[in-house]
Amino acid sequence: MTILTISACSSNNDEFDKLKAENQDLRNKLRQIENEIDDLDFSAFGAEKSSTVRLGDEYVSEIGIIVYKKSSPIRIQLGEFIENKFQPNDDTLYKKNNAVGIYRRLPKKVGDYSYGGKVEFDFFDTTIVRYFQMEYAVVK
Repeated sequence: MTILTISACSSNNDEFDKLKAENQDLRNKLRQIENEIDDLDFSAFGAEKSSTVRLGDEYVSEIGIIVYKKSSPIRIQLGEFIENKFQPNDDTLYKKNNAVGIYRRLPKKVGDYSYGGKVEFDFFDTTIVRYFQMEYAVVK
């Protein structure tokens, strides 16, 4: 993007004023973009350490987003889909930082388990929502 610096006076004042206003608008937009970029942070998207755990061992997985705004942490809700509609539940999620939550579960019996949820975060002027579903097995 090129920003003009206007130092000479134009013979056509209306045209000069128009260019001056456009120049100021571009400078303001550039400052806004720079501020938005400064507010971005990066975090690796985590996942389960293993999709299989031994009975008596804790199942742990991290849920996160790769790019997020420092001023707007992600929001994670755990739940399930019932008749194609997301229903939050009371499962506990531990906050690791503004981009990652940790799901912990100590299974009481052998079997296949699943959980899912919704991740929401603000990105510029938009709220982005993503759903996820994870599965793991507990073995002896």
